[in-house]
Amino acid sequence: MKKLILIAVLILSQAAFLVGQTCVVCDQAPLGFGASIIGNASTADGMGSIAIGTNAHTLSNATSSIAIGTMVKTIAGKSIVIGCGSGLTTMLTNSIQESLMIGFNSSKPTVFVSRSDYEMTGRVGIGNVIDQFGVLNPQAKLHLRADEGEEAAVFIQPFNWSRGDYASLALGNQLHGISANERYGLFFKTQSFYNFNEGFLKYGMDAREGSVLLCADSEGTAVWAQLELPAPSPWLTSGTSDIYFSAGKVGIGTHQYLWLRTGRSGKNSCR
Repeated sequence: MKKLILIAVLILSQAAFLVGQTCVVCDQAPLGFGASIIGNASTADGMGSIAIGTNAHTLSNATSSIAIGTMVKTIAGKSIVIGCGSGLTTMLTNSIQESLMIGFNSSKPTVFVSRSDYEMTGRVGIGNVIDQFGVLNPQAKLHLRADEGEEAAVFIQPFNWSRGDYASLALGNQLHGISANERYGLFFKTQSFYNFNEGFLKYGMDAREGSVLLCADSEGTAVWAQLELPAPSPWLTSGTSDIYFSAGKVGIGTHQYLWLRTGRSGKNSCR
């Protein structure tokens, strides 16, 4: 009987250890059932949530969420926030369920990973990728948005550009895309057509009105050349399929010119 009681006590103590609140070097116990805190001035009110750092918080509705850092907070279930807010009053807050937010010294995330549909994968946002409703919502698998006054740029840098290493961006497969090399310049690759659907196409700074691109050598180098317009044709058209001279003479197979005249009868006569 004593053995049974001892076993029961051990089981209950182990269960309490697994589901009970844990506080490590913190100034107050977690309120959430099964929640844990590591650090000071932090709270873990969400059931099964974890707050690590200084001023890291999980709210009561943020069940199974994780807040790591300083001045960070989760207010949605299974959400994760990592980093720090700005100053002593502005927090980095994740309010999107089943998502990851990472940012530093700001209330806006630098990286955001959205939730996934069942057995699918989510989307990644870089910058404050909010939609028309002000909600973080990447519109593509990788969505980049610059801050105000910042260029929205992507820099693909090879290990050694001056040595001749390539920088490439594949689109669809390895046979479609763009690549660049210091020696040979920029390459456009496709198995199909190069399509420019709208707008204007502009080449270089030496173009002049009326000039065309001319292949200048056997390597395909193109240069701008002035287009020589053809001289106007001396022939006139009747508006159907006939052409004619309004005056003058015609020579056919001879150095002598024939003068073509229409008589009063409407028939032509030659001299």
